[in-house]
Amino acid sequence: MNKLGRIGVSIISGALLTVGTWALPPAATHSAASNQDAPKGSVQLQSVAGTISTVQHNSFTLVTSAGTAVPGEHLQQVSNDNKTMMFIIDENTTVDGKLKAGANADVIYREDSGNNMAVSVTVGK
Repeated sequence: MNKLGRIGVSIISGALLTVGTWALPPAATHSAASNQDAPKGSVQLQSVAGTISTVQHNSFTLVTSAGTAVPGEHLQQVSNDNKTMMFIIDENTTVDGKLKAGANADVIYREDSGNNMAVSVTVGK
């Protein structure tokens, strides 16, 4: 009986181990591992160029020009329609030049809770 008990326990243990192994999630594949380099929820940057129409303390308004693009940038471009866009400026915004009404500007921005947050602004000379 002792020998029979050992065989029974071995069969039951093996069955439990097999079922437990099947219940585990599949191992990560190489393609899933390559996606770990990109941050989760990464922000899509966009660029637009136009003429500054108004400037406030922490924001400015830009009238976009049809068919404009920031040279040398590989970012998503906004549509080619003329439109007015408002951008929020914060302590993380890089501004190259002086923001003033009537100046041409290239803006790289991100959308955050429905607001256009300026990441970088280059004002034409």
